[in-house]
Amino acid sequence: MIKFDMHEIGKLVQRLRKQRGLTQADLAEQTNIDTATLSKIENGHAMPKQNTIKNLLEKLRFDPGGVIPLFLSEKDARFEKLKAKLPGIGDPRDHEQTKKMNDFIAEFEKDTELYEDDLNRQYIKTVQGVVLIRPANVVVTESWGRAGLSREELIKERESFVFPKDIAEKLDKAIEVLYEGMYITIPAFEIAKMDEYYLSAAETNIVRNLANAYYFKGNEDLAIDIYKKLEKSIDSNYKGKATVGDSYLSTIANLCNLLIYAYRFEEALEYSNKGLDECIELQLAMLPLLAQFKGAAMLEIINKEKGAYDVPEATEAKEILKDAYYGARLAKRISVQKNVESLFAKLFKTKVDGTPLEDVQ
Repeated sequence: MIKFDMHEIGKLVQRLRKQRGLTQADLAEQTNIDTATLSKIENGHAMPKQNTIKNLLEKLRFDPGGVIPLFLSEKDARFEKLKAKLPGIGDPRDHEQTKKMNDFIAEFEKDTELYEDDLNRQYIKTVQGVVLIRPANVVVTESWGRAGLSREELIKERESFVFPKDIAEKLDKAIEVLYEGMYITIPAFEIAKMDEYYLSAAETNIVRNLANAYYFKGNEDLAIDIYKKLEKSIDSNYKGKATVGDSYLSTIANLCNLLIYAYRFEEALEYSNKGLDECIELQLAMLPLLAQFKGAAMLEIINKEKGAYDVPEATEAKEILKDAYYGARLAKRISVQKNVESLFAKLFKTKVDGTPLEDVQ
């Protein structure tokens, strides 16, 4: 990673801003930095914090990974150390993981100095939203989209479904908290106008979680529309997409998942193919997940046409799912591996290696 002093960072920001045709006022508004502070940064009279540099460069459509300075202030170092305790999102049914996330939030909120930083607080709002959504995710995963349901039966089941009161309240609170996080950097943010904004990676993450929350509340079409607009925004605004590789591929993966649950298999196939193409450049670890969605979408399309899953035309889709299974095993993506195993068992009455289910102890 390259180390820059305050003069070099300022020159870089100024040069990129002018290349993009933005005034200082334009950039200040987009990054929630006052114009006077931005002027000091550009003139080398102030060194921005790490998160501020990251936010500035993302809004200027530049990969921040190679230019964020090696050094951290004591406060930034403390926050990074705190973040290191935070587990990955993983399985929402993992109660120990949820406890660690809540512990992380509680420890952060005790540190007044860290909490005063806007971008730190935005990060925490996102974590809070994720924690609040997790119980609904568990219920939906276990209750919705059971094998063998027709589209009409699925719609009927979901229309009659009611979350327990405590989970419904957490979903509403999640949406409220996520909007609070977005307002930190885009005070006038409206989800209906999302495609008008240039979003940072942190803002993109908030939008993804908002879409998930709306989906769990039963607003399936809105959630899918949000994901489609988000994919289009990232695709058009981030040239080379390496700046937000994980965000881009996660957006496509989540969109494919919702499209499959909505029985919109042709669209799921279209986006999974697009995601797989990008995986080669951006993140090979996402290949098993997107291959899973592609194989599932292909099989459902074939089933609509042929009335069966295990027909000669399904050979390619089955091979893709096998690749997804073994790729997930190599990448240690246990949830994907289990999902493919489950899909095989439901559709083909065999394990992925062809072993009949009744022969498996």
